[in-house]
Amino acid sequence: MRQAEFIGHLAATRSVAAAARGVSMARETAYRLRARPGAHGFAAAWDVALGSVRSEAGRARLEAALAAARAARQADRKVTIPELEWRVATGLWQVMLRGGRYAGVVRKPDETALLVLLSRTRAAAGRA
Repeated sequence: MRQAEFIGHLAATRSVAAAARGVSMARETAYRLRARPGAHGFAAAWDVALGSVRSEAGRARLEAALAAARAARQADRKVTIPELEWRVATGLWQVMLRGGRYAGVVRKPDETALLVLLSRTRAAAGRA
């Protein structure tokens, strides 16, 4: 949730330092989170939050960041049962913007993870 709130503040302020202060985080910690292995989705959301569509180069960077975000959502490995259970329990966090300003974070259920977990559970019960 903290990362999602950071992205919301980043989109609203367009300042890494201000966004980090908004979630009681050091600016350096935000950059470390971005560089962490497996943080492709966070880095892509960061790029989208700072993207500007006013110039051709800005639109190209925004499209590249959106493509990276889509690629990060696709599993490049098999998702384990404990990871699916965690995703069902925690859900998905969505940054809310109203009028181009950060309005908060909403938690939504991860229905896809639930359906995958149910299908794997049924398949395992059928093999037993």
